[in-house]
Amino acid sequence: MSAWADALTFGRLLTALIFPWSVVRGGCFPLALFALAAASDFIDGRLARRAPNPTRHGAVLDTLADVAFVLAGTVSSSVVGLTTWAVPASIVLSAGSYALASVRLTAGAPQPELARSTVGHAAGVCNYVCVGVVTGA
Repeated sequence: MSAWADALTFGRLLTALIFPWSVVRGGCFPLALFALAAASDFIDGRLARRAPNPTRHGAVLDTLADVAFVLAGTVSSSVVGLTTWAVPASIVLSAGSYALASVRLTAGAPQPELARSTVGHAAGVCNYVCVGVVTGA
């Protein structure tokens, strides 16, 4: 199941690469890509948690895919004038804060750890909602 979760996560990374082009192009394609990315994020998490041996690289990859997709969406929305540049800047600041917290948590640990919190998870969901709203616009 971990391999399937990782495959979905890689797919979300690819979606992040083509999402900006789709937003600038317009039409229904950005909504389809957003739905695909959101569904893959939901499903890969479920698959990874059910895997007998979830991998640490999968959790890091999932986080990178989330940040990449949300940044692709918010930067694209800023380029086409739907949001201010403060939106992607705030995403960069929050991702940087998360990365620093993870580095601090890992200091002296035998293996890298990701800083996890309920507030952080809620913020990640809100970031996806933000991308969804501007994509729908």
